[in-house]
Amino acid sequence: MYELFVEHKRLRTVARLLNEAGYQTCNGSKFTDTTVKRLIRDPTAKGRRRANYTKSLGEKKHWTMKPETDWIWSEIPGIVSPELWDECKALLDERKR
Repeated sequence: MYELFVEHKRLRTVARLLNEAGYQTCNGSKFTDTTVKRLIRDPTAKGRRRANYTKSLGEKKHWTMKPETDWIWSEIPGIVSPELWDECKALLDERKR
């Protein structure tokens, strides 16, 4: 997914290519551009797991981010290099502007 995003720079294109190759999300769904963006931004892929970073606003309401000072970080085995992860995140940040 990360290599495809660096190559194509399009979330929908990456989702389409993953679906065409027969990949599914962990719950068996097809990939969407939103799913690809969320997965690319998740630092777990580069070996940094975060916990205690969101809180619920109540029943059937959205979740919000807690202050970074409340987050708990753990080092875990990564599946992509930190450099590739950083490159993908920079591309997403650039598109956001």
